[in-house]
Amino acid sequence: MISLLVSSPFLYFCALNETNTMKQICKRLLAGVALMAPFGLTAQTTFDYTGSMQVYVVPAGVSSILIEAYGAQGGTAEGGEGGFASGELTVTPGESLYIFVGGQGNTINVGSGASDGGWNGGGAGGSGISGASGGGASDVRQGGTDLEDRVIVAGGGGGMDFDGSSNTPGGDGGGLIGEDGAGSGTSATGGTQTVGGSGGTSSGYTGNPGTLGIGGATVLYSGSTYEYGGGGGGGYYGGASGHPWGSGAGGSSYIGGVTSATTTIGGKTGNGQIIITELCTGLTTSVSDDTICEGEMVTLSASSTGSGVVSWDGGVVDGEAFTPPVGTNTYTATSTDEDDCDFVIEIVVHENPTVDAGDDVTACEGEEITLEGEGTANDWSWDGGVEDGVAFVPTAGTYTLTGTVMETGCSATDEVEVSITIVDVTMSVVGGGSLIANQAEATYQWLECPDYTAISGETNQTFTPSADADYAVEVTYEGCVDTSICQVVHVGFNENALSSAKVYPNPTNGAFQVEFDGKFTYELTDVLGKTILSGQAVNQESFDLSTYSKGAYFLKVISDGKEQTMKVIKR
Repeated sequence: MISLLVSSPFLYFCALNETNTMKQICKRLLAGVALMAPFGLTAQTTFDYTGSMQVYVVPAGVSSILIEAYGAQGGTAEGGEGGFASGELTVTPGESLYIFVGGQGNTINVGSGASDGGWNGGGAGGSGISGASGGGASDVRQGGTDLEDRVIVAGGGGGMDFDGSSNTPGGDGGGLIGEDGAGSGTSATGGTQTVGGSGGTSSGYTGNPGTLGIGGATVLYSGSTYEYGGGGGGGYYGGASGHPWGSGAGGSSYIGGVTSATTTIGGKTGNGQIIITELCTGLTTSVSDDTICEGEMVTLSASSTGSGVVSWDGGVVDGEAFTPPVGTNTYTATSTDEDDCDFVIEIVVHENPTVDAGDDVTACEGEEITLEGEGTANDWSWDGGVEDGVAFVPTAGTYTLTGTVMETGCSATDEVEVSITIVDVTMSVVGGGSLIANQAEATYQWLECPDYTAISGETNQTFTPSADADYAVEVTYEGCVDTSICQVVHVGFNENALSSAKVYPNPTNGAFQVEFDGKFTYELTDVLGKTILSGQAVNQESFDLSTYSKGAYFLKVISDGKEQTMKVIKR
């Protein structure tokens, strides 16, 4: 197996020296002698025969390669040798080239029918000593795997044949026209750049022509089940097969898809081979990421392994983070050292989704709300334990929605402010036993407890009951409705009115007294209407609430059928 292949200058030397002596020297060297790699060449990749398509992925930083292709030999040692083709190809880092390495033709035992052609276009040949199949071509395809996608081809050799007295060698593959076969009668011709070779003719038998990429197959002899003659070699156009007493012709090479190209006839025995050599030195590079989301930053760095100074296009500063726009962006690093490859990198920037958390929300205290995101994302996530589209009782504050496009991982956020309307349902007792709702600028409906029966016509902020009872108020404020607790009211209470009964000190820490001119009856109750003390007195009476809870108490003074209720505050 050839390891580190002969340099291009040597190949050109062989191509230009076609004397018999030099041709044989070049053939032997090209057939397997490893030489020192020339200066200036870089990494090489060798593809040997496998019987199936292989793939070469162009490395980062490589924009030009040298291809050296060797076609396969026809069947047996007398089979025509595979041809050689080389040339330079412009490539793109990351692209795939499709490699087809030809297989050598073969023979099978007499009586078993035709021998199969070598892989990749070799034509079927005779069997045993009666002939052999053609060798397959070796080629490289760019942009696809069809025959039309070939950019370089090295033709395969034709299969040998026994002409009745000795073995007749097959024609060598390669060159712009493959070598003809041999034998009695008219020989099979090699493939060209426009057409396959024509079959050899003798004694009324004519071999099959070659076609695009395929060598001609041998013919059936005189109704026999045995096949005779050599098969044509595969190639750009295949060589023809021989007649029953003639060998197959070689297939042509093709160098129309490469530059600085050359091709020679023959030179390769056995299976074919393809060597790809990078023609420049790759830069040492670092890419922080080649697929990002909108607004994210990347950092590109590149340096020469030699003395080159590297610069980037597109305004990129080496080693400094920047934010590329949405889409596929191509950036190229170029070195001042002509032996360095350009480095080309594509940065794909995915667009962030649109995310709308909705309008700000004002909710009543204790009321459920539902938050639901809209936009181009396909996955939604709220903070605070909120589930998208599921009702919950909020607290006042900001809720953040994150929308993500699952295919790209890109996300965006939006916020919604939730305000809570709290209705003040406390109320105060004012002079004369009136009640006032403490929530201003609202709508009111006064109620009588315990059944919370609406009192007809009582819809003002202040309510003056006509009888002792428990009362509440329903307050509607900014669309929210709430109801107060029940409040005990004693009709006739008027702590500010002038009267002959006086209570002092008020508020008190416990002890207080009432003064009244004359005989009177008194009753002291708590806010629930429970009587604490009662009795009769003249002019004055003392009380002590030291053992009672802090809060409001009511002292009713009755004299001559009239009464006065005063609120006493115990601190």
